[in-house]
Amino acid sequence: MKNNYPNLYISEIFLDSLDKKLEEVRSHSLLDFNNSNKRKSLDRIIDLFFIGNIYSDIEEYKIEQFRKKSLNDYKFKDVLLKKIIEEDSNKRIFEKGLKRNDCKLSNFCFFIDKNHEDCENLSQTEGKIIIGDDFLNSSFYLEQTFAAESTNKEIKQVDKIKHPCSSMLIIDQYLFEQNKIPYLIKFLEKIISPELSKPFELDILIGIEKSEKYITDKYEEILNAFSNKISLHILNDKSAFDIGKESDRFIITNYSTISIGHPFDRPTSISCNFYPSNYSKEGIITSYSMWKDKIFFAKKRIESTPEKILYNKVKWKSDDIKHSIFESV
Repeated sequence: MKNNYPNLYISEIFLDSLDKKLEEVRSHSLLDFNNSNKRKSLDRIIDLFFIGNIYSDIEEYKIEQFRKKSLNDYKFKDVLLKKIIEEDSNKRIFEKGLKRNDCKLSNFCFFIDKNHEDCENLSQTEGKIIIGDDFLNSSFYLEQTFAAESTNKEIKQVDKIKHPCSSMLIIDQYLFEQNKIPYLIKFLEKIISPELSKPFELDILIGIEKSEKYITDKYEEILNAFSNKISLHILNDKSAFDIGKESDRFIITNYSTISIGHPFDRPTSISCNFYPSNYSKEGIITSYSMWKDKIFFAKKRIESTPEKILYNKVKWKSDDIKHSIFESV
């Protein structure tokens, strides 16, 4: 298994649908298609498949049959089967479908044999990217990755950034200073799906010299805005920022790394790396590596820091839920 690459679940029926679409493209002069967002979406999905760790429901006996074949003209499905064999990554990860309670699946992208409407509904309730076999009915997150551009304290790009997710990590030393929290809450209200079937998991890493009451008030302001709809964990760790590693601010979801200069209080710049849909295979690899590095950094700080340092509280938690974003690193 390639631990430094995105995790994908691809059903056999989805692969059959993908082959049919590729055959259609090869068999016809589809100028309109080749110049469309559908073509871009198709190319990005194929790039992701070539890069990712592939899990599938393909039966093992079919894998064994494929090993014995001598094929001169591979279909895309055959290429993926060959990839699965080479990586020995064919695992039956679902026994009871998408409802399986396995936190390590939080950053998976799913390509399954359901229609577009069903997948949209599942994406909103599960907080995961779930694509159906009529996958070209909508573009594959073509706008989510973008280079640095100007933004405001409301983050005007929120609709472009928005995608199915169930977790978020914010790394910003000064997030609890100034009057940022109301704008953070408005941002989260647009990001969090109202149909999400479980509490949205939010981790915030700050590093300020403020009283316990001051931080508690900010913590409660966020928590009260969402009631039981979020699981909120906060770490106040100034030493994490003193080393200079995290001087920039980041908003990280299950699938994206958003870099932002001074969020929620002034005009600033913003960029987004959405690793499942990027401009190239190299872009996917770079984006995913950046995503893992940021999460691993925060995970180490959280796990190595006690609830109190001397007599000072440094952790605030609304519950003991184990946040799934950290289970992928």
